[in-house]
Amino acid sequence: QQTEAGIGFYTDFNLMGDLIQDLSQIELGEVYVEYFGGNHELRVGRQRRAWGTALEINPTDNLNPPNTADPFGEKAPVIMVSGDYYLSEAMTLTGIVIPFHQPAAKEVLLSAGPGGELVSKDAELVADDWANTQYALRIGGKGVYGFDYGLSYLRGFEALPFAQIKKTPTGPVPERIYFREYQVVGAELATGVGGAGLWAEAAYFFPEDGDDYYTAVAGGDYKFGNGLYLVGQLIFKKDRLQNREFLVQQAVEFPLAAIHSLRFGTLYNTETGGFMLRPEAEFSVSDVATLNLTYQYGEGNLFAEMSGGKMGGNSFNVGFSYHF
Repeated sequence: QQTEAGIGFYTDFNLMGDLIQDLSQIELGEVYVEYFGGNHELRVGRQRRAWGTALEINPTDNLNPPNTADPFGEKAPVIMVSGDYYLSEAMTLTGIVIPFHQPAAKEVLLSAGPGGELVSKDAELVADDWANTQYALRIGGKGVYGFDYGLSYLRGFEALPFAQIKKTPTGPVPERIYFREYQVVGAELATGVGGAGLWAEAAYFFPEDGDDYYTAVAGGDYKFGNGLYLVGQLIFKKDRLQNREFLVQQAVEFPLAAIHSLRFGTLYNTETGGFMLRPEAEFSVSDVATLNLTYQYGEGNLFAEMSGGKMGGNSFNVGFSYHF
């Protein structure tokens, strides 16, 4: 809880590169002005506000658009006004206003022609109008009878376009491709038992048009005395197309020379057989610099709405962070 008032400014930049095509660019990250008082904080600008207790897949984390190229990549910051009011040492009330809709993708891939070829179709964008302002509320607590919890509500627009299909004598055709307005109700919970961490998180989505859908996650982690770290979780989904899916995610991490670490993670869709393998290595170059190497391989239908139905091939990422 804050005890003094003040004003601050925060900004960050990301250096992005493609080693194959020899391309690089500097990407603007978060940029915001912050005011904090005795029991409240107010931020205005480009922000990344993360909600949820689960590992990487967070059903309640819908304020920022996902990275369609990497489901586990950092979400993009958006322009918003966010405020935190500290009801007590353990409880916080958060309010969010997002004036402009920033989609994760502006087009969809649809099957067309007798051969089922995929063609790209542009979506109708959400108009920059005050009537389309998105807003969210969350009340959260930490260490309340041994539990961390959060209850949230969001009214806004989906980050991915939705294709409304019309049946015709010659077959189904897209009648409209747009971003549906929706409401999201979410809950999250985390606790510890016998040295193990346990969590559960779920969100139910109510689109203005079409059928409701949901995602729920439950998992846990444990760190042994020798530094070995195990984590796993189960993901239950009914997606926007009403497909029911069950996924299993796990990872094992162990230290190297006390300051480095190796990690191997997997994600498997039991309904489709799609899977992903993700080994990582993190090296502490110095007290203020860290080098991260990540290899990712995916195969089959894992995140259908984010990948056009299939994941394949591999990717290799290099990250370097330096703290001033």
